[in-house]
Amino acid sequence: MGLDTLAIDLDPQEGNLTSLFDVGGQGSDPESDNLVKHILDMLDGDFHDLIETSEEGVNIIPVSICWETLLPTWNRRSPMRQG
Repeated sequence: MGLDTLAIDLDPQEGNLTSLFDVGGQGSDPESDNLVKHILDMLDGDFHDLIETSEEGVNIIPVSICWETLLPTWNRRSPMRQG
């Protein structure tokens, strides 16, 4: 049908999809643009720029070390969103 599949790696542990397909070279840099920043509306670039294509042709949004900051940041911002 000509459709592509996008895999989004949400597993920050070693042995994840990002490491399996050898993508996400900037995942350890908290200053780089990543999915967490887009979820929190703190984006540094276009969403499509997050997508990397592996040598096997798999489109992946790599995991970022910033996943551990998502929930605490979301919880701090949540009351501001409601009121």
